[in-house]
Amino acid sequence: MALRIVVPEDLIMDGQCAFPVVGDVAEYALRFYPRGDTDTGPGDLPDFGSDVTGEIENLDDRPVRSMLFRGAGFTAFVKSADELRGPVHLRGYFEADFAALLPESARVTGSIRRRQLITHTRHADPDGRYRSAGTYTLSEVPDGKAGLRTGLVPAPPPVSGPFAGTGWVEMVAPRDGPWIRESGILVELDPLNPDSAGA
Repeated sequence: MALRIVVPEDLIMDGQCAFPVVGDVAEYALRFYPRGDTDTGPGDLPDFGSDVTGEIENLDDRPVRSMLFRGAGFTAFVKSADELRGPVHLRGYFEADFAALLPESARVTGSIRRRQLITHTRHADPDGRYRSAGTYTLSEVPDGKAGLRTGLVPAPPPVSGPFAGTGWVEMVAPRDGPWIRESGILVELDPLNPDSAGA
């Protein structure tokens, strides 16, 4: 069974993850977000979500617990206020993360079967700030694409500020119209060892 994994824009643009290409073998430091444990992100959308079965290993006894979730061909890091033990069936979504932030065993390696571009659209509040969760859409990745657009636009510094007239600009969310950002790639990954739990 292929895993659907959100590979965020910052991991790709920082060079932590190669731009996903169908047929490539990729390894991701893997986090799983159970449904309801996050207020932002695409977790409740059917195209992003996964129903997965596996074993839970608790790493601590804090109110929000750190756990390892081992399933067919993967091990993912999970944080949840719910006490999860033993065999579980969870609904949520997988996301690649910075390897330095997760336990070494929270990994998956597999072959990329499919990739889709994730576009996140938000509209500004009346005060010009972007507080709404917005909407996520998926589309095919155009041939030759190797980077992602942030949707930021250049803004000159304030006229009374120290950088006025220097040619320096700041990249900001658009002040007019929606903020349309290519926020990542949704990868369908066939784990290399689908019949064994992640190590």
